[in-house]
Amino acid sequence: MRCHIVIICCLLSSAPSSGAENIALTSRVESGWTSNAAEVSGGRPDLYVMQSHALELSGALSGLALRAGLALEETRFRAQGEENDLSLTGGVEMGLTPAEGLALRLGYAQSRSWTGDLLELGTLRLGITNPLIEHEAIAELVLSGAGRQLTLGMDGLWRQPGTARFSGLALPDLRLDPEAGLITLRADGEWALATDLAALARVQGFFSHVPWPDRVEYGRQPADGARLAAGLRLSQGAAWAELVAGLDMVWPQGAPALRRSLPYVEGRAELALMETLTLNAGAATGLDLLEPIDGVASSTVEARLGMRLALAEALALTASWKAESERGLYDAGLGQFRWLVGAGIVYQAAKGVEVGLSASHERVTAMDERYGISRIAATMAGHI
Repeated sequence: MRCHIVIICCLLSSAPSSGAENIALTSRVESGWTSNAAEVSGGRPDLYVMQSHALELSGALSGLALRAGLALEETRFRAQGEENDLSLTGGVEMGLTPAEGLALRLGYAQSRSWTGDLLELGTLRLGITNPLIEHEAIAELVLSGAGRQLTLGMDGLWRQPGTARFSGLALPDLRLDPEAGLITLRADGEWALATDLAALARVQGFFSHVPWPDRVEYGRQPADGARLAAGLRLSQGAAWAELVAGLDMVWPQGAPALRRSLPYVEGRAELALMETLTLNAGAATGLDLLEPIDGVASSTVEARLGMRLALAEALALTASWKAESERGLYDAGLGQFRWLVGAGIVYQAAKGVEVGLSASHERVTAMDERYGISRIAATMAGHI
């Protein structure tokens, strides 16, 4: 079972100080069948229902731009209730524009979660409920003008796993994961070279932290990292593309001689071939210092392709492919790879209301474990 409690309040940096308030409600319900509810080798099929609801409030007060929200997510299985997930999220963020071309953004969010897992050992069903508290903070300064923009920011994330509880077997409650935190310092620059072309620059620093007792008990070693990259953004009519490339560096704290360097690439593109057909693609490499697969630092790679074909004014066909991989930088024998292909059809039943049918298949390879997950689902989504 999983439950997140977070309050999300996003800032509108350019909103006027009119005191006006706007309320938006978004809901989505998905009901379907999965071939592998536990997402493990030998997992059994089950029926499930997923629902998500989000409420957002935006406005301005004494020159501050605000947007607040509360979101609920839940997943329930018919036969394997130990896998049920539940989440409630929310946060606060505010923005101030003291002068033309200058904007300040500050925010904080908190998340509480309970993640459920089912382990079947012969005839024994062992349920695990793992709680988690997450704190997230953001501070950002944006300077813009004359076709240029510089964004200076700091992001902080702290994970506090709670004591896991077990059902089906008399085991003592215990904490399964270490506490960990990550601070990211970033500077992003953008310069307009032409009406449809912009140059991009990116400098980031990553600093992780794991309490000393957890380093020993869970075998975790914090690591730091840095990123230097530059690229271009092109927008011409029905085509849009962005590519940033550079270098990532990472090293365990206290051991700079063990530094690893690897290429960094992030790209996105979208193309409207005609009024009814849109294609999109993306690819990125990255680092995971918060939950690394080898306990120190992981490298990640992901790629995706998507397509949307309008069959009629209110009817569209969608298709997608996605692949992800993660590999330990200090233990290359630890890694996982997954890919997913899916297709669906969406019908706009009314203004702000969509219904659809979807099917997908996913393959996962994780160390010595391989398994597949197939899903068939009906969805309904709406917003007001």
